[in-house]
Amino acid sequence: MRRFNKGVLVTCVSAGLLVGSPAMAGPAQASALGDTIARQANGQFDSHNKEVQKRLLEGGKKHTNNCNFYSGFWKKGAPKGLDGAKCGTTKGYRYEGGVKKWTPIAWGSQAWCADFVKFTWYWGQADVAGINSLAGSFKSYGQRHHTWHPRGSYTPKPGDAVTYDRDHNGTIDHVGVVVKYNKSSRTYSSVEGNVRVKYGKGKGKGKGKGKYGEGLLRKTGQSAAGTDVVGFTTPAAKQHKPV
Repeated sequence: MRRFNKGVLVTCVSAGLLVGSPAMAGPAQASALGDTIARQANGQFDSHNKEVQKRLLEGGKKHTNNCNFYSGFWKKGAPKGLDGAKCGTTKGYRYEGGVKKWTPIAWGSQAWCADFVKFTWYWGQADVAGINSLAGSFKSYGQRHHTWHPRGSYTPKPGDAVTYDRDHNGTIDHVGVVVKYNKSSRTYSSVEGNVRVKYGKGKGKGKGKGKYGEGLLRKTGQSAAGTDVVGFTTPAAKQHKPV
């Protein structure tokens, strides 16, 4: 269940930021911070923990109801107007009263690509102040911290948030986490949530075809200069442990 084929349909549509003139790129990130974030993202995808594996797919019978762990983790700061689907509960780490606890977390229902990236930054010890459930909030964050890098101006690094305009309508509509950059091919790998994934073994129509739902995916061989890419935001380090 942990390995999904590459999907082609991205469904994270919490956007909220028009693509305009980009800010000047800031200084390069500390590699240690970026590497830690990349490990967090890969760890969510590769984990052998049964509770964490449940996060790989959305809830519902067909795994397409937007119910997900990551929005539930941030539910205290989630915007109004959630999808309203009835979602389940799984366990995860959360700080309660300054103590890190393995505790039940009720899932939330909304577009969640940004919630996933924020989650990896949070546990990777990045500053996440000002980031919300809108994919475009990562560009705003980068502009505030002077770490925004428009497409074509920068070589992405592990831990960066990569923002997309899939519809080419001037609005950021999706975001993922860069986990690797290949210098020879000039391509990056990323882990992204709220995307189309294939799951199951021979459970769809036709033996061996499986089924499609929405969930977490690791994507490879992507051009940093691709037309869907808006730019990259490098995280700023958090000055103290998350609480």
